[in-house]
Amino acid sequence: MEEIVTKEPQKRKMKLSNYAMLTTHGINLIISVFVSTFLVSYIYSISNNYIINIGLFYCFNYLCMGVSYYIISMFLDKTNRVTFYRIAIVIRTIFILCVVFLGRKLAELVILAGLLHGFSEACYWSSYNIMKNELVPNSCMGSYASLQIVIDKVVNIVIPIILGKIIDADSFKTSAIIVLCVAVIEMVFSFLIKSKRPENSSFNMREFISDIKQLGEKKSLVTDIIIYGGVYGVITMIAPLNTILIMLSFNSNFSLGLITSLFSAASMVFLFIIKRFTKTGKRTLLYILVSVFSMLSVLMVVIFTNKIILVIYMLIYNICTVSHAYNYDVHRNRVLKRFSMYDDIAEFQCCIECMMEVARAFTFLVMIIVGVIVGISGMAVATKVLLVVSMTMLPIFNIGLLFYERRLKKFNLIEEN
Repeated sequence: MEEIVTKEPQKRKMKLSNYAMLTTHGINLIISVFVSTFLVSYIYSISNNYIINIGLFYCFNYLCMGVSYYIISMFLDKTNRVTFYRIAIVIRTIFILCVVFLGRKLAELVILAGLLHGFSEACYWSSYNIMKNELVPNSCMGSYASLQIVIDKVVNIVIPIILGKIIDADSFKTSAIIVLCVAVIEMVFSFLIKSKRPENSSFNMREFISDIKQLGEKKSLVTDIIIYGGVYGVITMIAPLNTILIMLSFNSNFSLGLITSLFSAASMVFLFIIKRFTKTGKRTLLYILVSVFSMLSVLMVVIFTNKIILVIYMLIYNICTVSHAYNYDVHRNRVLKRFSMYDDIAEFQCCIECMMEVARAFTFLVMIIVGVIVGISGMAVATKVLLVVSMTMLPIFNIGLLFYERRLKKFNLIEEN
């Protein structure tokens, strides 16, 4: 049975529900690693024009996710959030089952696979984002975000090696069956989450927009986070492009898993450094260095493509991306609570996710068009061009976060991360 609350919990320590959310999120990431890394490599291996097929999968995935996220949010704000959370797990399980039984026929059904996965992602993130806002005390959001990223990195260190080895030694189908068992375990842990919702809440975009306008000059602190979601969405294309580059160079799922794992460990160390030695509003040098090194590394890998340069690029990329991912996550989950706008959380998170999915769908539509134009012979070059274009969003995103934190400081809204 759902609990009714009228204000943010006053407890200063994370409770069982928070840790259960972190656990299920970590387990969910195992499935995400399987989809984002090895499913992409699988589509690559069974497709003649992998740019088109990967683009189709992700384009329809994000289109479905954006539309479904908005529709689900209208129902989600009136019910127990964890119900949709569990629905997402069930649908994700069905998706993995389809992958298992389809085998090489998946290349012919990438659009259907993308739609199914997009709907499960919409159910998952719409419920998870709201629960994280409502169940995690504001004073604990920095710690929660740090733990979430640490868990993400640990999973990204261990799981890619295991799955990559299994795929190379046995088959993709065996790894999919293992991931299917993991989804069942995730469902069990979800019953430890006790969700809450604001009293008499309803999904109303007009009221949300009206509430933002009442913030006056501070409204940009809310609207800019939504706009940055679009930039963040474009960056999403970098990950599958990196997977393609690694497979082009190494042609091994184990090598793909090993590289992913090693540099996830490096990014976790860098996250610790950020937490230990930087503070919100005082990260100018960090944002500049991350922007410069990310662009230099991608230009280097495009001009001098070889295994050593690719490994160096992947190291720099993984280190650079952990910075903006952590900082953006903290800001998007704190900003409304800074203004006590607890009843608008569902609408706010919906706006961010829809902005992200529109940007992502458009980006992968461009990928499809490029794949059609260049054909099979030009796919390697097209991959590099798309990578450079999408990587230019990293400096833009970092500059945006830099000015955002300066405005937090201007309005005396700085909080220690």
